[in-house]
Amino acid sequence: MFYLVIAVIVIALIAKSRSSNNQTDSDADIEKQNRILDEVNRTYGNIESYEPQLEPSDIEGIYFNEFREYVNAECRVLTPAEIDEIRYKDDYREDIEQDFPLK
Repeated sequence: MFYLVIAVIVIALIAKSRSSNNQTDSDADIEKQNRILDEVNRTYGNIESYEPQLEPSDIEGIYFNEFREYVNAECRVLTPAEIDEIRYKDDYREDIEQDFPLK
């Protein structure tokens, strides 16, 4: 019975020391993450203040972004179908008017 009490006390002490070590490890991880974030901020600056550089394209109201993708004024990348629809909207309108004349 005496050995059982000693074993329970030893197990409790081991568990307590492990939990305090886990807290120390957790604090060290948080400190490491904060150092990494500080380094990223120093290297790249404030990422949220990024303003994309847009160049006019051959289509009115459509621009090129830095990757030479077609984008609208809100910087949304346009699909090829959207680009064709904008580029050839007058052609589509003429075809529709010929096929479905207004009465």
